[in-house]
Amino acid sequence: MRLNNQHRRKNITAILAYLVAIFLAGCLPLSQEFETRNHDSITQRISQLTNLSQPLRWEVAHRGVRDASADNTIGALVTAARLNVSVVEFDIRTSSDGELFLYHDRRINSSKFRNAVEVKDAAFSSLLSDQIRKLRYADKTKSRIPTLSEALTALRPYPILILPEIKEFNTSKFTAFIEILRAENFYERSVLQCSSESMTRDVIRMEPKLKLAVRVGNTQQLSDALIVKPTIVQIDESWMTSPVLLQIRNAGARTMIKTLDGLGDTTAHRKALFGAGVDLVLTDYSATDIN
Repeated sequence: MRLNNQHRRKNITAILAYLVAIFLAGCLPLSQEFETRNHDSITQRISQLTNLSQPLRWEVAHRGVRDASADNTIGALVTAARLNVSVVEFDIRTSSDGELFLYHDRRINSSKFRNAVEVKDAAFSSLLSDQIRKLRYADKTKSRIPTLSEALTALRPYPILILPEIKEFNTSKFTAFIEILRAENFYERSVLQCSSESMTRDVIRMEPKLKLAVRVGNTQQLSDALIVKPTIVQIDESWMTSPVLLQIRNAGARTMIKTLDGLGDTTAHRKALFGAGVDLVLTDYSATDIN
């Protein structure tokens, strides 16, 4: 009887081991299939951005989708990615010891944080990375200021492109930025915002293959900007005309308009811009339309 029980236990153990092996063998292809599908989606989005055969009609999530989380936080960025937003925009600042973080304002706005008394109104660039890590936003999730590496790691599983802006740009910050992009496999998924002609020249000199989004304020600046072959050109709606849109498209670039700060950030307005031939709209309300 004892031998029979031992035999049964051996059989059961063997069966369980067989089933586990089958399960694991099935899981590995599924994981590989997900990675392949995600990579294909990223490749497709990059192709859609750079191939001008079709209009995009893409909404760009300005500093992420701010629902429960503060702007420029991992929660805001990942929410945009989960809602299948094609591009997310964010801002980058550097601590005094050289670490890159996602933050917009030049100074710490204490009203946005639960525990910013000691660093109230301090310049962001004057703070050490350890001081910045201790800050907690006054949002529902008590989120913190993420580093660029942390943000890209969180976004990596999603087929989303990024539109970063380096505040107070200089070559050392840019070098650190490029190193992180490469380490996180985000170089091809990035379109760097350039806010001045000098910054554009520096970026092209240092990284000629990096995709750029150039901001221009008038038609003369537009003509100068198109010489450097940007991927995206941001213009103001006040001087947007059909000939201007055609000039940008003929130069091999996409047009972006921002609808922030009282500029008509509504669903109807964004649809009208897309209907006029605009490719991307920078908006605070991308989640509203997607939902």
